[in-house]
Amino acid sequence: MLPKEQTYNKVNGVWNLSADQGNLGTFFITNIRLVWHANLAENFNVSIPYLQLKSVKIRESKFGAALVLETTPRCGGYILGFRLDPAERMQEVFKEISSLHQVYSMNPMFGIDFSVEEKVRSCHAYVGLVYIKFSLPLFAASVSARIEGTSQDG
Repeated sequence: MLPKEQTYNKVNGVWNLSADQGNLGTFFITNIRLVWHANLAENFNVSIPYLQLKSVKIRESKFGAALVLETTPRCGGYILGFRLDPAERMQEVFKEISSLHQVYSMNPMFGIDFSVEEKVRSCHAYVGLVYIKFSLPLFAASVSARIEGTSQDG
């Protein structure tokens, strides 16, 4: 878990439909992502940050109604299916994940605190006989400008 991550719900009895027989596992629904892991093999797992989630739907599959999660094309465009019984329970989980995804999309949280520091650096330029001094806000980079062939003494 990330430092600012909070688990909102733990849902047992969730079938991952990626294989022909399905794998029984557990969902962990947090403020940042959705995690599923197989109950018999915790190294068989998936973590889907809301940042990478394109859509959440319920649709029919060969296993019956399934909760379908699609990731963005930039993140592989994966389509993952999960089954929960009874249907009312799947509907509740669908609503919870959809709501969290919507809230996250409006105000993303990455699970850690960070800040962007703005640094101001003075830049000097000599243009003909005119000396210009100005300040630029810089983000993670430093810039200096000097036109060759001129001097400050002018």
